[in-house]
Amino acid sequence: MKTTEAKLNKEPAPNANTDRNVLEDRLLTIREVATLTGLQVSSLYHVVSQGRIPVVRLSKRCIRFRYSDLLEWIETHTEKAHET
Repeated sequence: MKTTEAKLNKEPAPNANTDRNVLEDRLLTIREVATLTGLQVSSLYHVVSQGRIPVVRLSKRCIRFRYSDLLEWIETHTEKAHET
C-alpha cells in the first residue's frame, strides 16, 4: 500500500484536458493534512473551528481540504528569514 506522502506527490496524466491542475483540486482528509503539515489532527480541528484554515464542508461532520487552498495557506503563513 502506498504511503500518504506518495499519494500527495503523484503527478497528473500528461494529457489531462482540464482548466485547473487535477492535483491542486483534489480534496485531502484531515489525516493527510496532518501528515503534510506536521500538525496534530486535534490542532487542525482547533484551527478549523477558529476559521483560520480554508475547508470544504461535505456535511455537518465531514470536512476536506482542497490541496491548492492548503498550499496557499501554507505560503501565507511562511515567514521569510531576516537578513543581517
